[in-house]
Amino acid sequence: MGTPFSDAPTSAGGSARATDDVFLLAYALPRLAGLEWRTGRLHAAYQAASEAVRIAEQVALPVLRAETLAALALVEALLGEEPEALAHVDDARRLLPGEFREIEVRLRYAIGVAAVVGARWREAVTELELVRRAQRDGGIAEPGWLPVAGELAEAYAHLSDPQRSARRLRDLAGTGGPAARAAAGRVEGLLAADRDLDEVFAAALARCDPAVVPLERARTLLSYGQRLRRARRRRDARVQLHAALRLFEALGAQGWARRCRTEIDATGRRPPDPGDRTVDRLTGQERLIALHAAEGLTNREIAARVFLSPKTVEYHLGNVYRKLRLRSRPELIRHLSGPPAAG
Repeated sequence: MGTPFSDAPTSAGGSARATDDVFLLAYALPRLAGLEWRTGRLHAAYQAASEAVRIAEQVALPVLRAETLAALALVEALLGEEPEALAHVDDARRLLPGEFREIEVRLRYAIGVAAVVGARWREAVTELELVRRAQRDGGIAEPGWLPVAGELAEAYAHLSDPQRSARRLRDLAGTGGPAARAAAGRVEGLLAADRDLDEVFAAALARCDPAVVPLERARTLLSYGQRLRRARRRRDARVQLHAALRLFEALGAQGWARRCRTEIDATGRRPPDPGDRTVDRLTGQERLIALHAAEGLTNREIAARVFLSPKTVEYHLGNVYRKLRLRSRPELIRHLSGPPAAG
């Protein structure tokens, strides 16, 4: 079983651009998006998935378009943009005949992840168990494999079902990789007794290198804060929750950031207001153009990527600067390209 962090999608995307092979590019970009979200680079994942959808619309192949929509829906779910994610799931299903099971599994996964982000644990279990069984019965392996055991183990822990959570933890032990180890540590923390919280979560956070799995680290900090609050250690809880909030906001994971604010409020302190310079203030078109600009592309190069005129790109960038209160392209590059703060 190969690693999900292969650089093959990146090299394929570069080759496709060099040869203007739009079919190869539409094939490679959803896989690049998968590589990016697995390593917590949600803005980059959104950029790749959105571009894939636009290219698939141009070549007018329904199955390819459905596949790219599934990739985009998952990234939107991770970002906390559930209405957009579910709308793209519906769009993909309208394009697909019933026999394309692998794409349907990916759509189910996006719905399940949206439920995880929203802490709707029973809904998450319903969708993700279907994904788990489909992958098991269909022999789906990497790179098509979707990481489901950790999400299920966490959902069962929140549903006070430690036996099922432990079974999925055993599944997780066989997958390896830094994200799997981080997820296992987080679930062990959720299942730990109150007296063991600090020891178990310290071990869990030690598995979460912020340079490798920043999203897993933020989720572990959130879980730690939740457990501390429920153990009536409110001051300690706020320390972990504020660290999680900073990291979620840096990653663009606004759904989880909203949960952090709810938890902070429940400790008896007013949570910080959402930043007024976050990219969720932008439309989808504006965000994509901003991300391309942060990549260092010129307006003409961005226009070629998003199938617009350079003048229209310039107009959208003007809106980006105004909404994010930025004055120049170098400021935009610094704003969107800075490393997330470690929690």
